Amino acid sequence: MTHPQSPQTGELIETFRYSKWPLVLMYALAGVFFLAAAFVLVLERQVQVDDYKIILQASALPLVCGLAVLGLTVWQGTLRKARYEVYERGITEIVGRKRTYIAFAEMQDLYLFGTGKMGAAGFLTDVAYRLAPTTAFHWANQHLGRHLEFMQLVCQLHVRERLPVMITALSSNSVVTFNYVSSAQVWKKRILGKYLDVTTQPILLSRSHIEVGGRRIPAATLAQVDINQWSERITIKDASGAVALSTIASGIFSLDLFLETLAWILREENRA
Repeated sequence: MTHPQSPQTGELIETFRYSKWPLVLMYALAGVFFLAAAFVLVLERQVQVDDYKIILQASALPLVCGLAVLGLTVWQGTLRKARYEVYERGITEIVGRKRTYIAFAEMQDLYLFGTGKMGAAGFLTDVAYRLAPTTAFHWANQHLGRHLEFMQLVCQLHVRERLPVMITALSSNSVVTFNYVSSAQVWKKRILGKYLDVTTQPILLSRSHIEVGGRRIPAATLAQVDINQWSERITIKDASGAVALSTIASGIFSLDLFLETLAWILREENRA
């Protein structure tokens, strides 16, 4: 099978797919339940049973279990429809015959978050990305084959391709925008789900200052900050020492790019 590529996409690096075997096994399990329900009904015609309620109850239990497994299988199938082609300069999501390509250099939001038991324990398991806040997310969940490799590759290529765009904009005295969600939202999503139903706030970066929550912090104030110390939580204080931003690191979209961009700003400030 050939993969469409061009100078705009670069070479195809890897294709990632969801395994279909869990769905096959779940369909088989649903079939077993349905056969069990049918067997009980057939048995009723061959054996004299005075209380038909017992037969109905005996057949209803595997029937309900079969329907439950079937519904779960259909739901899981909707989460496993896509496959992803990762190119040097972008990523293509493929659902059926629909192909959606987004260049890493144009991808504004790359959101890493955790779902399920692993997410509740604080681990990052899923990747969602979008062109801009006005567009829908493309979500690759933890069931994607080699999902950790996928996450690492997409993050690396996103930084490599988009960081020059950030630097060019900053060098021309423009402002670049990153989005983040509060720590409360991050924890709420881990518990309640609806992971992509988030309300974001902007972080504005320029060569001279950082603006967040209506507060403007001069870059010189952060010149001595070791951003390598930031891991679980990122905290930015203004000149008076008051906290302007304090959030779980994974709440910042395009976190690796944000840190690399901020590091460039601080290096330029230290050279001045």
